[in-house]
Amino acid sequence: MDPASKEILIDEAVAKLTHFAKLYGIRSLFIVGGFCRDKYFNQIEEVNDIDVASAFGEQAMQLGNLFASEVLHTSPKIYKRSGAAAVNYTTDLGTIKIEFQGNSIVPYMYNQEVRNWMHANDVDDVPLMHNIYGRDFTINALILSLNDGVMYDPTDLAVPSLEKKKIISLLPADMLVKYNPLSILRAIRFALTYDFLIHPEMRTAMKEGVGLLPKSLSEERIVKEIVRILKIDAEEGIEMLQKFNLAQYLLVPDIKKYLDGENE
Repeated sequence: MDPASKEILIDEAVAKLTHFAKLYGIRSLFIVGGFCRDKYFNQIEEVNDIDVASAFGEQAMQLGNLFASEVLHTSPKIYKRSGAAAVNYTTDLGTIKIEFQGNSIVPYMYNQEVRNWMHANDVDDVPLMHNIYGRDFTINALILSLNDGVMYDPTDLAVPSLEKKKIISLLPADMLVKYNPLSILRAIRFALTYDFLIHPEMRTAMKEGVGLLPKSLSEERIVKEIVRILKIDAEEGIEMLQKFNLAQYLLVPDIKKYLDGENE
């Protein structure tokens, strides 16, 4: 899909969501995550899916069902473990996935150590904040209200990070890497994508935790993530992979087929 068509498709999907929220007087729905980051950068064409979080966890599946049936005249896919409901918004231009969520869908946010940290740092352990803090970096913490169309920064951390061009973890960096080693590769990818610097605490945690990657992710998943990095900037990507002791994955036999676009 060309960028202009994709932008139109996403704008239409957001308009449907906004109409839905206003039609039923729902003030508790927010678009969260990557959509808001890309909107901040005026790069909506980069959005691959739309996550909608409810301020009330038990509402996510209910509102997903209601949006699917009343607006799209279809049935959603239900994720019983996370309590989320997903639909595909489809037009002649293409398809964009919309997922209604309550609490975070990432398992580590349910870990007691994480919950204790949130409590100790006066982070409200409510579904919306739980969802936000499961998004690894402060640049992903913006939310867009479907009620008033305003972008908010509930953590007060997203906008400063975006302005200072820093990749900073929402949870303590060592805790994030411990429970989500994939954040090592995501930090590199975001740094290259936006020409941002990785915060020193995150860099230290990445170097110390790099051995956790093969213990938690398959080699295929790691290689796919590395290929995404190389496709942004091969030269700088290789340099960063070497810096964080990840260069051995450049020698994986199957890497060429992913670089050539196979099995993506």
